[in-house]
Parts: sequence; structure tokens; C-alpha cells
Amino acid sequence: MPEVRIEEVERFMVESLVAAGAPRSEAQAQAELLLHADTVGHFSHGLHRLKLYINDMQTGGAKADIKPVVLKESVATAWVDGRQALGATVGNFCMELAIKKAKECGVGWVVAKHCNHFGMAGFWALKAEREGLIGMAFTNSSPIGVPTRAKNSATGTNPVAMAAPASGGDSLVVDMATTATAMGKIELKIQKGEPIPEGWALGQDGKCTTNAQEAFDAGRLLPLGGFESTSGYKGFALSAMIEVFCTGLSGSRLTHKVRRWSFSQTEASDLGQCYVAINPDCFAPGLGDRLAECLNHWRNMEPVDPSLPVLAPGDKEKNNAEVTKKRGTIIYPQEQMEIYARVADRLGVEPLEFKLLLRQFNMPEVRIEEVERFMVESLVAAGAPRSEAQAQADLLLHADTVGHFSHGLNRLELYINDIQSGGTKAAADPVVLKESVATAWVDGCHALGATVGNFCMELAIKKAKESGVGWVVAKRCNHFGMAGFWALKAERQGLIGMAFTNSAPIGVPTRAKYSATGTNPIAMAAPASGGDSLVVDMATTTAAMGKIEMQIHKGEPIPEGWALGPDGKCTTNAQEAFDTGRLLPLGGFESTSGYKGFGLGCMVEAFCSGLSGSQISHKVPGWSFTQTEAPDLGQCFVVIDPGCFAPGFGDRLADCLNHWRNMEPVDPSLPVLAPGDKEKKNGDVTKKRGTIIYPQGQLDTYARMAARIGVEPLKVV
Repeated sequence: MPEVRIEEVERFMVESLVAAGAPRSEAQAQAELLLHADTVGHFSHGLHRLKLYINDMQTGGAKADIKPVVLKESVATAWVDGRQALGATVGNFCMELAIKKAKECGVGWVVAKHCNHFGMAGFWALKAEREGLIGMAFTNSSPIGVPTRAKNSATGTNPVAMAAPASGGDSLVVDMATTATAMGKIELKIQKGEPIPEGWALGQDGKCTTNAQEAFDAGRLLPLGGFESTSGYKGFALSAMIEVFCTGLSGSRLTHKVRRWSFSQTEASDLGQCYVAINPDCFAPGLGDRLAECLNHWRNMEPVDPSLPVLAPGDKEKNNAEVTKKRGTIIYPQEQMEIYARVADRLGVEPLEFKLLLRQFNMPEVRIEEVERFMVESLVAAGAPRSEAQAQADLLLHADTVGHFSHGLNRLELYINDIQSGGTKAAADPVVLKESVATAWVDGCHALGATVGNFCMELAIKKAKESGVGWVVAKRCNHFGMAGFWALKAERQGLIGMAFTNSAPIGVPTRAKYSATGTNPIAMAAPASGGDSLVVDMATTTAAMGKIEMQIHKGEPIPEGWALGPDGKCTTNAQEAFDTGRLLPLGGFESTSGYKGFGLGCMVEAFCSGLSGSQISHKVPGWSFTQTEAPDLGQCFVVIDPGCFAPGFGDRLADCLNHWRNMEPVDPSLPVLAPGDKEKKNGDVTKKRGTIIYPQGQLDTYARMAARIGVEPLKVV
């Protein structure tokens, strides 16, 4: 992800608005409004919106050089004509007027018609808070909110914002849409290629959708609270109240008659807006102290999750702003940079200068060698010989280095539990039970995954070099990490490597309601000319369970189509998917060819449990901290020597790789990748950076484990 210096973002915003026709003073005001949103982490209302403001000016919907005028006023009120000026122009005019009136008579209540989008409502409330006043701001918007019991939209996101000063420089800041979310957040999900949470929006059929593009196209956001059964009627009522303040008082266009904000619009929005300032000095003394007491009480309450302390409204944004300002940069998706490169070219302004992000936003980094040290020491403390601990650490470190965090440090605690419970015999050595010149049947003796993997793959490589093919299967195995790690051991010797394993029953066969197969991965690595390679490493389920665990760590939903819930229906709730343990096969349901993924999983089952005599997947115990018995997995390691077949294998594979990578992409910002390219790139970036980035929740977990087993915890950079 690219990061851009804050002052560079401001420069670009101002120059772009000026190029579109805004006076520099108004361009600067508008840039400050947008920059605030990005600084506090509400990217839906920052740079993301710039292109729409520019479009409004160029189509005539926004009059960038116009000033608002007062149509009527009293000592405490004012009715303003925004005259279609820029959002920041109207906002500054109205809130300054409300502040002036509040200082004079205790309250200033200003409404305006003929307005455009005014960015984050909280930005305007904060202008009053910085003056020691309580500030509020409201606006209506285009009809994208669905009233309770309705199928189509009629209300806006109609936000509520309030900022109040507390003693000691503290403050309470409320800024929220009265819909379940803002449309800008759905647009950002589209840019990231992620689903939206259940309960945000309806699709064209009037039913809930988690498809971000479908939600955006339909434009039907649920009210705050969701459906009637979950009190969505309260969110609808709040939205109706804002409608009264904004369109009712200002005489602007009613929300259900406002055109949707888009690049195809040419007419002015004519939104209604409301700005309120209240002077606390006109009321009971001590507001600041009472509010500070509330804020401190809330923040010091015992949290449900100790790693997630209770936050007062506005704390998250304050924390984000502090981090952003300290860092001095704002982090944007690559696609957004591509969009604004095209905007810059069209406007004739200097594009945004950025550097590639070498760290994740607000996520801890650990030196690679420190991760390795911790893994080895932890495994040794649990009872593994140092040589086997090192081999296991190499396996886990590979996963984290190439970006498959589900199979790296994330798994360490389970391996340690297996050793301590006796399910894994860390000092055991595998033995060959039967072999031919090209095959071997091995007893893994419940040794560590890396111990069995190294033994079997080295044996398969030896046989392939002697006879052209080495096919080795093993019973009584434990989890062996990323299957691709083992395939790559053969590829580095100029051979084709393959690796397979069965697992606990968490895969749902096509047409079944419950699980019976494993994730049963397939891995293949083949060498190409010029040091290139093709690397396939994939679960035969839509996702591996470890990826669902990572979504839990990050507090994020899983995509639609990964898993079933306890009711046998699709779920996007990561914790529910993990607890239920019912992953869909690759391809999903029968209608989308999920039977093919199921078929591949069955093939792996034949190679692993079928050939090795291990436990069949549907009889394997679930891998967890409560498990004490050995899983008795079956694993298969295959090596093929290309030299035993047609000459030129490496050149032909290189031709394929180059052809695929040079194909015209659907999205120019997302070039076509050959299997394994993403992991190679991740590995290069990680090694160059010298650190691995982990979620804070994961490091907290391993700090507790370190204390339990008596090793030095991971040191964060």
C-alpha cells in the first residue's frame, strides 16, 4: 500500500480544486475538510471524494466562486442560501455565524438550503468545540437509506454530529450516519475487493447482501439498528428527525427528491444543512468537569476483551489522528493512487508522490531473526530437541515470510500444545515400513510435522534422482504447515515437487450440511528457465481454517462463500465459521462447481489416508487445545525428475509464465500473476524490510504463552 506525506496530499487537493475552477482560498478550505477525514481514519470522506467535488464544479452543480447569503435571521437563528457553493464554503460561513450567535445569546441555530456535500459532519461540530462551545451539524443527502419495512430507499445517510469540550483538553465527539454505514465505506470495500458486513445494505431483490458492488449499485442502506426486529426503526426515526432540521427548516429539496451523487449528474444537489452552537456557560456550571468524569468512567470500565479497551465516542478518531500526524503520512489503496494519477493527468496537475508502504497501519513489526529465536526457544521449552525445533521454526517462518500468516506464528501455540499433551512425539524419528526403487511407505511415529516432512521429501528426492519418480506416503503424521514449503524443497534441486495431506473434517462435501473432508491441500512447485518457477499451493476448500482464525484476530468478517454456519447456511461471521467448522469446497456450491473442489479433496484423501493407512479425514480429531490424542494424518510427498521426459521443460514453463504475466489485465492496476508470484513478491518485500508484521492481538496471545512456558517474549521493533 502506498503512503503519501500529509503536506503532499494537501498540495494535490488544493491544486486539483484550483485547476477545476475553485478560488485558492476555497480550495484550501475544501482540502482541509477532506484532509481531516483521512487523518482521523474516515477515508470514505477524504481524498476518496475529491474527484466527485471536481466533477460537481466542472458540471456546474457546485459554484466554487459563490458566497452564501443570509435570507433571514434573529438574535439566535439564521436562514441561509448556500447558493450551491462548495461544501466547505457553506460550512465555514454557517458555523462561524452559529458560533457568533451562541457567544452573544447562548445558542446559534443556522440552517441553509442550496447546499452541496459538506464532508464529515464532525468537522463542523469540532469548530465550535475548539471555541469552548457544544457544536452540532446535520445534513440530508441523496435517497440511499431504506425506511423500516420498505424495500426501496427514500431517506439519506442523514448524519448526526456533536462535539463537546471537557476539562483537561478532553472532548466528546459523536459523528455517525443514521444508516448502518455510509455509502463511501461501501465504495472503499469495492476498492479493496472485500465484502461488506451482514446488515449494512439490501440488494436489488430487497434482501440483505454482503456483496459491496451489489450494495453500491442498489443504493439501499439499512437504517442504524438494521431491521425492525433489531430496532432499525430507531435509526429511521433519527434520520427523519434530521430531515426535519435540514429540509424542513431550510426549504431545500426533500431527500427522496435529491439526485444521487455521481459522475453522471449535472444538476445541483440542493441539500439542506443545519449548524448548531450552544454556550455551556449559559447553563449549569461545571459541564467540562462532569463530561470529563463521564469520559474517564467509560474508558476505565472493564472490557469484555482485555485487548480491546472501552473507548469514548471520538477516541478512535483521536488515536488515528495522533498516529497519522506522528507518522507524517497517509496510507491509501494502490487503486486510489491509480485513479488520482488519471485525475491529475486530466487536470494538468502534478500527481501525488508516494512511497511503497513498508509497514502496516498501526500494526507491530518484529525482526525476522527475533521471530525465529522465539519459535525455536518456545519449541525447545515445550520439549523438542533443538534440531527439530529449528526445522519446525523454518517451516513456520516461511509461511509468515510469504504472507500466509495462517500457517506461521499463528500455529505455534498449537504445535506446543501437541507436544505438551503427548499427541506429538518431538524426539521421535520416522521409519520406512516398505519401499521400492521409486516408492516408500513411512511411519511418521507422531513426530513433528517438519521432522516427517524433511524425512519423506528427502527420500522422495533421492528416489526421483535415481529412478525418475519418488512417491513417498506416511501415516501417523501431524500438521506439516504450508504444503508448498515441501514442494519447494524439490524445486530448488531442479525437480518437480508435490505435497499433499489430509486433515480434520472441516470441509463440507457437495450437497451435505455437515463436514466430512479436510482442507486437503495440493501443492506443486516446478523449476523454469532463468531461475523462475511455478508454485501452486492451495486448499481444496475455498479457504483454510487458519485464514478464518486470522480474520478473527483482525476483527473482520470472512467473504461470502467461505463457510457455513450452524444452520447450514452461508455465514460471513468469522467466529461462527470457526466454531462451526464447515468450510465449503473450492468452487462453493454445486451450482458454482463446488463438486470439483470436493472431487480434488477426495483425490488427496486417496493419496494420503488411502495409500498410507492413516486415519480417514472424517475420523480425525479436530486440531485444538483440548485435543490429547494424536491425529494420525496421512501425507504424500512426490518428486518427478523433468530430465527423464522431453527436453526443454524449463523453457516451455518459462514461456507459459511469461505469457500469463504479460496478458492484458481487466484492471491495469492489477497485473496478471502466475501461481506463486504473490508469495515470491511478499517474500522479497519481507526480507528486504527485515521484519514481519503481526496483529497486536496475536502478539498479546504469544506474550501470555511466553510467560506460561518461561521464554523471553517477542520484542517488537
